[in-house]
Amino acid sequence: MKKSNLYPQIIILKGNGTFSSKERKFKSHFEIVHYPQHTTITTKIRVRRKNYFENKNISNIWELNGLIDGNLTIHAKNLLLTNLSDNILTLSSFKDLTIYKTQTNNLTSAEFPLVGLYKGDFETSLDGWDIQCFGDKEKVKIIQNQSKNWNIQLEGLSLKLIKQKSSKEEFLSKANDITSLLSLALGNDIVFNRQKYYRDNELIIEDWRRKVDDHFGVEACVPDFRLANFIVKTLHNYEKWNDKKRKIFYATVTGINSSSRGFLEDRILRICIAWEGLAGSWSKNKKKPNSELKPLKDLLIETVDGCSLPKNIDKNFIKTRVSDSLDWEKSSDFLTKFSNQYLLDAEKLKLDFKSLVKVRNDIAHSGLFKKKYTTDFLTDLIYNHKLGLQIILLKELEYDGLVVTSENKWTTYTKMEELIKPSL
Repeated sequence: MKKSNLYPQIIILKGNGTFSSKERKFKSHFEIVHYPQHTTITTKIRVRRKNYFENKNISNIWELNGLIDGNLTIHAKNLLLTNLSDNILTLSSFKDLTIYKTQTNNLTSAEFPLVGLYKGDFETSLDGWDIQCFGDKEKVKIIQNQSKNWNIQLEGLSLKLIKQKSSKEEFLSKANDITSLLSLALGNDIVFNRQKYYRDNELIIEDWRRKVDDHFGVEACVPDFRLANFIVKTLHNYEKWNDKKRKIFYATVTGINSSSRGFLEDRILRICIAWEGLAGSWSKNKKKPNSELKPLKDLLIETVDGCSLPKNIDKNFIKTRVSDSLDWEKSSDFLTKFSNQYLLDAEKLKLDFKSLVKVRNDIAHSGLFKKKYTTDFLTDLIYNHKLGLQIILLKELEYDGLVVTSENKWTTYTKMEELIKPSL
């Protein structure tokens, strides 16, 4: 296995193997190049085989079984034939690619290069598991700069798990749980595209399974120097959750982390959808049906109809605005009650659900802001409600440590208890 000195994210493998599809099979030398965003396999075909590929549908799905340097077996499924130039065949790997010495479930450790995590080394132990997050600081710093320049997420620090006589499935499950929590803590979707499994420090299996998205997240909500403490306090609780609760958590974290990029209109919609989605799932006070507001709406519309207004005033427009305002009030009241359920200090967190819902509705109805809001007002609206959501998730995980906050645009650290109202 060879890595580019200039770009360590690029991995090159060479070997010999058998390519097969439903209709065809042939042996050939191949080269695999693993880029941050895709993996390609190239192979040279004989001239007489070229006619076959030229006359067949180029979208055939292929499979590769072979050997690479070090006498390691490689197996790649669901390869898509993407190009034929002269006698060079190019295939793209979109799913699983496995490299192994032997297939076994008697493993002692595993490593997962983390995409999107460039600082926050930590080491801790929990329930017989040794958990480490590590990396060469100088190399990771270079990778982080490349990530910014290329505008894509790259592998930075690595997560290492150690536990004797464990299976691949146990290591993978633990890694998925930890990265889900890190995604909340660091405000960035932390995933891994490669999985490396060891027995007594010898690499036995390596799986490539792409999971990464392109977007960068918002600011962290847990300081990177407290990640060990965060994992120790939350991992137990997270692992007790059922699949439904984990899916809601994942969807909310994704909504939070995706609200950092794009047009302000899109970012407002994402953070509002995240609030309404979480409240709809976890609120103890369910939203009242529209039927309960109908008598009041009818009365207000009757009142508008009975008013003597100048001819240039559109009564239908006024009736629509009056009716919609009740829905806005209902939505903001619902979110306020949900916030109170978790005892969030709305004043300290600067939560303003009326403004959030009103701005969201402006965008939803017209695609644009109906009035000129300042950029500071909108970015603060996003940041404050993003932090509010993160606090709810942290509370649900029973985390009570430091939280990353902002004061006059400066990063500060605040105890969770200072952002929560005392219970009555």
